[in-house]
Formats: sequence, structure tokens, C-alpha cells
Amino acid sequence: MTSEPISAGDVKKGIYILLKEKLCKVKNVTIVKVGKHGHTKAIISASDLFTGKNVNMSHPSGDVLTRFYPTQTVYSLSQVDEDGYCFLISEEGETREDFRVFGKQAEELRKAGEVEVTVLSAGSFEGILKYSR
Repeated sequence: MTSEPISAGDVKKGIYILLKEKLCKVKNVTIVKVGKHGHTKAIISASDLFTGKNVNMSHPSGDVLTRFYPTQTVYSLSQVDEDGYCFLISEEGETREDFRVFGKQAEELRKAGEVEVTVLSAGSFEGILKYSR
């Protein structure tokens, strides 16, 4: 299982959810009751896993969000072509040429040469979390 529904009121710090169509790690959740007859709201503060930017949302506690269970895979990166496609080799010897990086990250990886990359995958979301020599 890579994802499951979760109500906004059940979101906890440290889990991975989808906010504003971005895969995020929850940093803080505050549950507040609005007014005398208002419903409780969950104010969620999270960070985008791939850009590091803060994402803040307020949802009624009954709203259904998507919780993800990401997996990390380590690959050897041998090259990044001009279009940003990476040539990756897993520890088992399987190759991937469908993974793409953009902009600054593509330039950094081209300059770094052969490195080990950690790819985070959750549903249709994939990105390089870190790389090292």
C-alpha cells in the first residue's frame, strides 16, 4: 500500500500527505474550534519533500486527504543528458532511463559526475532527496 485516505483531524506530525498537489511531510498540526457552533479545523504546516518550501493549509477536520507511504531507493547515477534524463543503476543491477530532473538540480548532478542518489517514491511522485559521492 503506497497511499490511503486520512481525515484532516487525524493527521499527525511526521507523516506524508498530499497538500496543494505536492507531496509533503507534516511539521505541525493544530486543531481549532471555530465559533460557538463551528466545526473543528485542522491547520496543517508541512514542507514540500522535493523543494523544501513550506506549505500551510486549513481543512475542516472531516475533510479526507491522501496519506502516502514513500519508499527510498538508492541508485548509482552515471550521467544526466541534455534533456535532464538520468541513467540510474540500482544495487540489484537494474537500470532506469525514465527518471528526469530539471534546472538547478540537473546542472548540479551533471557537474557532480558519478554519484549515489537516493530517490523517494510515493504513488506517482518521485524525486531525488539527496546525492553523495
